[in-house]
Amino acid sequence: MNRSPDTLDEFLEFIQAGGGVDLTVSYTPAERPGSLTVRDSLQRMIRAGVSLDRVTLSSDSNATRMLPDKRLKYLSIQTLFQVIRDLWLAGEISRPQLVRLVTENPARSLGLGRIKGLIEAGRHADLIILKEPFELDGVLLKGKWARRDGQTLIRDPF
Repeated sequence: MNRSPDTLDEFLEFIQAGGGVDLTVSYTPAERPGSLTVRDSLQRMIRAGVSLDRVTLSSDSNATRMLPDKRLKYLSIQTLFQVIRDLWLAGEISRPQLVRLVTENPARSLGLGRIKGLIEAGRHADLIILKEPFELDGVLLKGKWARRDGQTLIRDPF
């Protein structure tokens, strides 16, 4: 929904009516003229009084995008982490709400809310462990360490 201010504005009423939307973290106005950053999009939603409970963030990771100058850009999964880190450090959105944008909200929107998105008995143990200020230290996938103490242990698709 952050392809342009007009696109986002068209969907504000949809969100307020209970619809869900996704913001693509890899969009930047420099690479995609007219697009909005995630930060700008979230600020517009908050100013409009929209609940962020049905908003998700995604990266389009491991895909490519054609830039205006016709070059291809590889979209890294790290982009999502970097945007979340920047938002976390800026403190403009509550940390619990920010976490829900990439945990509970996507799990619910994908129909996985009963097994993912929250830390509760009977759910998959998918966790990331951060060190201050916002450095990835560990990753648990279904209860198995994929990264521990800053060292990647699993490199294959999980």
